[in-house]
Amino acid sequence: MIPNSRFIILAKTWIIPLLISVIVFAIARPTLARIAGGNAGLTEFLVSNNIKIGDEIGANGFRQIYYIWQGNKNFITNTTYSNGHPDTEGEYITWMGQSLGGAWKIFLYHILTGITTQLSTSSNNANPKVSKGKVVWERWVGGGWQVFLFDGVRVLQLTEGDLSTDPNIEGDSVTYSRKNAAGDLQRKTHSIPSSASAIAPPTVTPEEIAKELGAIP
Repeated sequence: MIPNSRFIILAKTWIIPLLISVIVFAIARPTLARIAGGNAGLTEFLVSNNIKIGDEIGANGFRQIYYIWQGNKNFITNTTYSNGHPDTEGEYITWMGQSLGGAWKIFLYHILTGITTQLSTSSNNANPKVSKGKVVWERWVGGGWQVFLFDGVRVLQLTEGDLSTDPNIEGDSVTYSRKNAAGDLQRKTHSIPSSASAIAPPTVTPEEIAKELGAIP
């Protein structure tokens, strides 16, 4: 027989913690299953559908971005500045946020991983559109709006010179309006990939991004 003192020590150090772990797992298992099932359902839904998105003024008085899944609003921003003009396709949501310094910047959110990427770091940026994880938007450059593209790896400037606005993207095709010599706006098409002047990717540290997103003070 095991002496009582040794049995008590064994029970405290191994048997009791194991029993507690088993009990906790048994209690939490239904919840974990629901979470896993919900994520699986969301993944399947996003294959051929776009999720509902929106923006509204949050508890801190600033406008925040959210998406709706299974009747619940899931906020993807909690910042001390305003956000707006969200757009979505598949697994991605893009929007513009008036972050530090008052300039509007472009962000991209991956729904399934919860990862947010800041796509612009300078000047004013507006009207983002997303397709297959690629984003187009307008940036104020040298006194006029120009069209920029994030192709999933880097940021490219697609236009220069005459005013270019109202970009849209569908798959590998970008369209935008460009002012001609007569001052009229004409719709133009740009295919991806093709020639464009490359802009270096944003050199922003993870800490700076987290601060702008409100994750750290």
